[in-house]
Amino acid sequence: MTIENKKAASILRRHLSALNIGTGALALAIASSWAVPAIAQQTTSSMTGQIVTAAGAPAAGAEVTIVHTPSGTRSVTNVNDQGRFQAGGLRVGGPYTVTITAAGAEPQVLEGIFISLGEPFALDLALGAKMEEIVVTGERAAPTTVGIGTNFGQQQITNAPSISRDLKDIVRNDPKVFIDVTNSSAIQIAGSSNRFNSLTIDGVKQNDDFGLNAGGYPTQRSPLSIDAIEGLSVLTAPYDVEYSGFQGGTINIVTKSGGNTPHGSFYYYYGDESLSGDRSGGRTNLISPYKEKTWGGSLGGALVEDKLFFYVNYEKFKSQAPVVFGTSDSGLGNPVAGITTAQVERIRQIAQSVYGYDTLGLADGSLPEEDEKILTKLDWNINDSHRASFAYQRNEGNNIRDASSSTSATPRTLSLQSNMYNYTQIMDSYSLQLFSDWTSDFSTEVKLARKEVDSLRLPLNGFGFGEMRVSTNPTGLAVNNNGFGQVVFGPDISSHSNVLRTKTDSGKFKGTYLLGDHKITGGYEYDKIDYYNLFLQRSLGYWEFASIEAFQNRQAQRFRYANAVSGNPEDAAAKWAYTQHSFYLQDTWDVSPGFQLQGGLRYELYKTNDAPLANANFLSRYGITNAATIDGKDLWLPRVGFTYEATESTVVRGGAGLFSGVGAAVWLSNGYSNDGVTQRSLDITRPATGTVPANNALLLNGVTGQVPTAANGRLTSVGEGFVNALDPNYKMPSSWKLSMAVDQKLDIPVLGDDWLFTAEAIYTRVKDANFYKDLRLTKTGTAPDGRPIYTQNIQAGDTRGNGSDLLLTNTDKGESLILTIYGSKNWTTDYGDIDFGAGYAFQDSKDASQGTSSVASSNYEQFVTTDPNTDLLGTSSYETKHRITANTSYSIEYFDGYKSSLSLFGQASSGKPYTFSFTCSSTANPFGDPACRANRSREAMYVPTGASDPLVNWTASTVKADAMDAYISRNGLDKYRGSILPRGAFESSWTYSVDAKLAQEIPAPIEGHKAIVTMDILNLTNLLNKNWGRQQSVPFFQSVAGPTATIGTDGKYVFTAAGRDVTEQVSNRASVWKIQLGVKYEF
Repeated sequence: MTIENKKAASILRRHLSALNIGTGALALAIASSWAVPAIAQQTTSSMTGQIVTAAGAPAAGAEVTIVHTPSGTRSVTNVNDQGRFQAGGLRVGGPYTVTITAAGAEPQVLEGIFISLGEPFALDLALGAKMEEIVVTGERAAPTTVGIGTNFGQQQITNAPSISRDLKDIVRNDPKVFIDVTNSSAIQIAGSSNRFNSLTIDGVKQNDDFGLNAGGYPTQRSPLSIDAIEGLSVLTAPYDVEYSGFQGGTINIVTKSGGNTPHGSFYYYYGDESLSGDRSGGRTNLISPYKEKTWGGSLGGALVEDKLFFYVNYEKFKSQAPVVFGTSDSGLGNPVAGITTAQVERIRQIAQSVYGYDTLGLADGSLPEEDEKILTKLDWNINDSHRASFAYQRNEGNNIRDASSSTSATPRTLSLQSNMYNYTQIMDSYSLQLFSDWTSDFSTEVKLARKEVDSLRLPLNGFGFGEMRVSTNPTGLAVNNNGFGQVVFGPDISSHSNVLRTKTDSGKFKGTYLLGDHKITGGYEYDKIDYYNLFLQRSLGYWEFASIEAFQNRQAQRFRYANAVSGNPEDAAAKWAYTQHSFYLQDTWDVSPGFQLQGGLRYELYKTNDAPLANANFLSRYGITNAATIDGKDLWLPRVGFTYEATESTVVRGGAGLFSGVGAAVWLSNGYSNDGVTQRSLDITRPATGTVPANNALLLNGVTGQVPTAANGRLTSVGEGFVNALDPNYKMPSSWKLSMAVDQKLDIPVLGDDWLFTAEAIYTRVKDANFYKDLRLTKTGTAPDGRPIYTQNIQAGDTRGNGSDLLLTNTDKGESLILTIYGSKNWTTDYGDIDFGAGYAFQDSKDASQGTSSVASSNYEQFVTTDPNTDLLGTSSYETKHRITANTSYSIEYFDGYKSSLSLFGQASSGKPYTFSFTCSSTANPFGDPACRANRSREAMYVPTGASDPLVNWTASTVKADAMDAYISRNGLDKYRGSILPRGAFESSWTYSVDAKLAQEIPAPIEGHKAIVTMDILNLTNLLNKNWGRQQSVPFFQSVAGPTATIGTDGKYVFTAAGRDVTEQVSNRASVWKIQLGVKYEF
């Protein structure tokens, strides 16, 4: 056999089995590619392949005509001298008709081809002696993504059980993706922070650029209706150099378009408390009264046949904010211990009668929440070689948020409605794209885009008062391990001065050139992001009261206040921008019919003309400037990937590369807002004994809820504020990824043929990550267990009092290993069609800094450690050690042409990691940890060995050895006796649930139209058994407040108060069953 004939035979063997059309006279093969993705964060797909003669020689000059059947969109290209062809800028989906015309032969036609987002469709053809029409019927399953990732097509999107109608209900099918219902349903991909993901819709990056939303969106809910999604992909380790801006994963979405035939839908969905459970085990009243309504519709069609098309979608949602927390005697699912309804009522009456302020009382579930989504899209087939697309998207929605309630804080807290706020975000997005085929070998893509987001944070009772916290402890405000709490009311401190506006302008030019067996891709991307960020905590004042009586007497225990030097909070706003220039070049080489190699390099350069105001005192104290920026910072990102088809049933793929992700821009913006020059702050505390100094008495006595006049004078005398600064040697965050995967097709006796199993492994190693240090700390001693003891190094002339100067710098510590296996199969029978898939993911994720917040001090303080100024490696809070997912759908036509279907999605996940820490406060801080000033207990607990522990003075301890032993055993700490608990030593409870969707198609009065009646059931497990399906976890930041300790003069621990036992907070609505009824009309 000649080399050419061997090539033709190889093509046949590779692809005929995938099509299941046999090896007859026509040697034809069409299959989805097991190839490194050739397109990235785009809105289109592509088709590529190799056309050879029956003898195996390249069919040079053969014409390939690709027609998108619904719209008539045409793309025409020719086969090159190596037998290769390419066609880019194709609409996602289908069906497509491909016609191949070779000299001296009849045209060959292939129909029913569907293509997926993010992957080129491979059409490899060995021309036979006979030219006859082959029809490929039905929508093909999404091909396996190389790199590591998952594609979701229309069928999977339609079948997914979903009440929220959020894309999260689709991507959770990937076992590497975890939706954290305890954290605003944040999307965590491959054990990484939600702030290091990327979301792209129609070519526009729709990340939460600034980083305030835990959910990861730039909006309060999904910025797009799932009805408008044509295709969706989730990628965790793609090696195409066009991918950037993430270290966890990237979600890419393309929306639907119009066609020649008018098509559309309108729909209505409804649910209320009568369609919901309210009990999970012994927890009752988990659901407050609500009514949820969603309605909308879509319409697509042609303005000019085969030429100009439109698509529009509108969706509206209305509901009420749920009641999550209540008093200890409220009977609600998450009662706050130590606060009774009678105490709340007494505080409310005092606030009204003494201060003239309405606290608005406890939450009652009546506060309205809404969301509105609009999408409009135009597609223009300029000619066979050029196509343009324009999209406009708008989303406006609000959430009512509880600012302070917590069952795990020290002390526990309960917000009244005046401490809650209405958070509204409005997003407008525009994109214009042009796809051009200049020759059969050269094509280009041009994109221009803009995204604007306004974020408004409005307290429910306005801005005419400060925040107050009243302790229910009759003995005074102290470390709260005795069951008391704080009632919080008035505008929360972060709403006092809080306005955010962002504008992102993007541009892209990419060219692709087919050179023999090589596809060369090069491009340039431009991103400019403008920020206006006014964020000034406590500008309306903040007071803590040691008891209800002290509150009634207007005697505060603590007063805090901050403002701009001018007295106008708006002068503290940060106005800045940065630009990212990206260049890339890549070669995709088809080495042989079964082996593809890809290599490329991406370069990113960051520029800004804006810098924080220089602080001379900061420079003098630390020898570095606080005015450093990311201007001139850059990254070189090399990538390499391969795909090898070892056999007809086995494909091996893998790669390695460096990935970047700036993360939340607010981490950089903090330096502009907190330069120590623009704003000042006060923190005044009443002494435990003795007389209050006269100047402090003016701030602590006679409290009115308004900032005292004397406070502004004191603020001016402070002379400077605290600083957040960027290390001049700061490096942009990046991580190395290395992955390997095997895709295996298997025939399993009894269970059927053509099972597809995928096994994947991803290893990630941090190159540079963010890490915060407090420059004011100096080590002054060592604790009994060896950890450092710090004190504040307050230098001469520094009159600021307690506080931190935080430096954002880098660490090279952090790594993760993600192992995944997934299997899928579909059956077509006389009794209906069944699709099934199941997967398991294992995560081992460690980090030294977690990026848990938007505020620098919270980022610095909200993770467990034994040395706050050292980058200690520990289990990541974002690790989900084990996760299992399964989905199945069954459909049958009891009535000809009208489908009945049932879809199920099940998941089980191990719990969040947590540990025990020493309880601390501003008055109980043996290690000098700045986090204790905010009652953030994060110093990992030392576990005594027992009564003979040489590191503990039991004689001086209030908590004796037998009581400590009982506490240790009760909470499972025995294995760590004589050592410090590691971060993430324990796991919260496993959680599991099953969701369901029933759908029935019914005839409509007009031919070709139909209606679909649906019922979505969230947490079917709880409906079947009230003890099942509970979603609970040790609350953020996964630190249980253990015993309180001091260090005696003998250098030993002295335990002064008992610790809390571990308790888990229940996610109310997610823990009970919930039904949504819907009807949809399609035409």
